Amino acid sequence: MKSKKPIQDEENQGIRLYRRRNKVISASLCSLAVLLPLASLTSATAAPITVKGKYTLSAKNLETRFSVKVIGGSKITGVFKSVHGQMSLNSLSPQKSSVKVTVDLDSVETENPLITNFLKGPSMFDVKNHPTADFISTRVSKVDEKTANVEGVLDMRGKRQRTSLTVSLTGKDPNGTIHFTVNGGFFRGLYGMNIGQPIYGDKVRLNISGTSAPR
Repeated sequence: MKSKKPIQDEENQGIRLYRRRNKVISASLCSLAVLLPLASLTSATAAPITVKGKYTLSAKNLETRFSVKVIGGSKITGVFKSVHGQMSLNSLSPQKSSVKVTVDLDSVETENPLITNFLKGPSMFDVKNHPTADFISTRVSKVDEKTANVEGVLDMRGKRQRTSLTVSLTGKDPNGTIHFTVNGGFFRGLYGMNIGQPIYGDKVRLNISGTSAPR
């Protein structure tokens, strides 16, 4: 009759390996449990970007993109090449901040020249009679340490309508130059540009990124 000892030794060795692996896994999980709160604390306590002063917005330092959804097709995308303005910012007292932006509507560009010309025509921006669109802020409120909600009036095609933008500070250079993004949009139907609805969406979404140095 064969001895059972070799079999028992193999079983004991397997049990020991199993227990050792569980100890390693448990130790790893404990380490992770300790590190995650520390990582969250580091993120939550990151220093806010402090900004105070007047800033100039210039076309060469801005990328102003837009998009419109299309039912059953790819959305229309484009860019405004000429956008300029001024900002007076105070991150410690956001209510004292203000923004004024002018968009040269004739600078609109898309990947399709036919669409570009259509957007400049009388059914849409009507650049011959209304060459620019102007946004002037009326209220700035803090969302978090780096983000603010900017409410204002957009004047376009002879019509003035309220809209809002979300402005986020993404960085600040040693020389004071700030980096930022802006997200928002407007409903074109409110400005008499309702051609093609509902196939072509009413909401024109804006995505802006840029830099600006203090004056």
